This record gives sequence, C-alpha cells and structure tokens, in this order.
Amino acid sequence: IRRTLAEYNVPEAAFGLKIVVTWDTATDIDLDVIDPAGEHVHHGQPNSKAGGRYWEDNTQGRGPESFTLATPTPGTWRIGAHFHSGEGRTTVKFVVILHEDTDREERTEHTLVFDKAGEQKFVPEFVVR
Repeated sequence: IRRTLAEYNVPEAAFGLKIVVTWDTATDIDLDVIDPAGEHVHHGQPNSKAGGRYWEDNTQGRGPESFTLATPTPGTWRIGAHFHSGEGRTTVKFVVILHEDTDREERTEHTLVFDKAGEQKFVPEFVVR
C-alpha cells in the first residue's frame, strides 16, 4: 500500500527516511531531528520545509514518536531526544530506516539513557547520500 501511495506523492507513505523513537517509562520524551540545512523539527515545529513530518507527540506513554520524509536531503543528519518531563531514569531507543520497503533499505538502531528531565542528547550523526 505504501508503494502505491508513494506513486501518488503522498509524503507520509513514501519513507525515504523514517525515524521511530520509543522509551521504557511513562514519561514525556520528545524526538529531535535536525536536517543538513540546520532545520530543527520537533513536537513544537512538526513540519519541515523539505516535506518532513513529526508524528504524534506522546506525552504520557512509552512512544512511539516518529519522523518521516519522502526524499531525504543529502548530507549530515542529527537525531536525538529531550527528556521533557517525568521522573527517573529512561532508556530511549531510536530506529532509523532509509529507503524503507526497497532493495536499498538500511536500518540502524541507537540507544540513549536519560537520568532526569531537561536533558537533551543526540545519537551519532549519519549521512544520507
């Protein structure tokens, strides 16, 4: 279905880049995505100029929150999260998928540990070619 929708230029269906974040406590973790142009997409700025979209600001659960973009801009990307509110240590898992459902699909996973609200951390940068 996604491939058919992508043929009709439905951006959320054509996942050239998809980032999914989940965490292990009932806290408010927020995904941060910074594209190669320096644009910062997050729960308060959910749409990017390049057509990316931040989905679902999950404020009381364990996620997921996600970002999708039909055609990712080539260059260096940064992704991370900030521990918006809650108590205790939280482990955050990121799954980065390039070219989903194609023969070029690439998946990477990263984990960050947050100790208290207010912290912001990033996983290693990645390059889209």
